[in-house]
Amino acid sequence: MEVAGEGVTGTQPMCAVHLEAPSVVTCHRCGRFCCVRCMSPGSPCNECVARLAGELPALEPRAKFARYALYAMAVSHGVQAALETVQLLVSESVAEIVELMNGLALLAYIPLYITTVVLICRWFHLATRHALARGASVDASPAGAVWSWFIPFVNLARPFSLTRNMLISTGADPGIVAPWQTAWLVGNVISNYSARAQSDAALISGALGDVLLIIAAIFGAKVIASLKFD
Repeated sequence: MEVAGEGVTGTQPMCAVHLEAPSVVTCHRCGRFCCVRCMSPGSPCNECVARLAGELPALEPRAKFARYALYAMAVSHGVQAALETVQLLVSESVAEIVELMNGLALLAYIPLYITTVVLICRWFHLATRHALARGASVDASPAGAVWSWFIPFVNLARPFSLTRNMLISTGADPGIVAPWQTAWLVGNVISNYSARAQSDAALISGALGDVLLIIAAIFGAKVIASLKFD
C-alpha cells in the first residue's frame, strides 16, 4: 500500500532525516518516519529528544546544591556520633554537658534536614523530567517520583528503583544505588530504635545509626553526581 507524506519514496517509507535510509519505526511524539540511526523503538526520535531536553533547565545546578546539602548532613551526623561516643566515655558530670551539646546539635540538624529534603526533591523532580524527555523507562511522573519519598513503605524501594532506571538510561553504573539504599534504610531503623532505647544502648545505637547515615549521605551525593543528562 502506498504511503504518502514526509520521508516516503514510492511505497517504501524512508527516514525523514536520512532520506536514503528506510524507516523502521515512527516517532510516537512527532509522527516522523525514523531509521535506526534516529531513534530506538519506543523512544522519541533524536530531534524530539534534543528539543524536549533543550527546553528543560540544566540539572547540574540543582544537583550541586543537593550534593552540598548531603555533605552538610554527613558532617552533622559526624558531630552527633562523636558527641554520643564521648558521652559514653566521660564521667557523669561531664556527660551532662556533652548531652546538652548534643541537644544543641540536634536543634541545628532540624533546619538542615528540612533544607536537604527540599533540595533533593527539587533535584529528583527535574532529573525525572530529563529522563522522561529522553524516553527513559521511568514509570512515574515527576511529581509522582517526588511523592514516592513520602509514602510509607513505598519510600523503602520506589525512589531507589526510579533512580536506578534513570542511571541505566544514561549509561551510568546503577550499582551505586544499592549501598546508598542499604545504608539509608539500616541507618534510619537503628536511629529510630535509639530514640526509644535507654541509657548506654541509646547512645551506642545512636552513634551507629549516625555512622550509617554518614555513609548514606556520601553515597547519595555520589549517585547525584553520577546522574548526568548530556
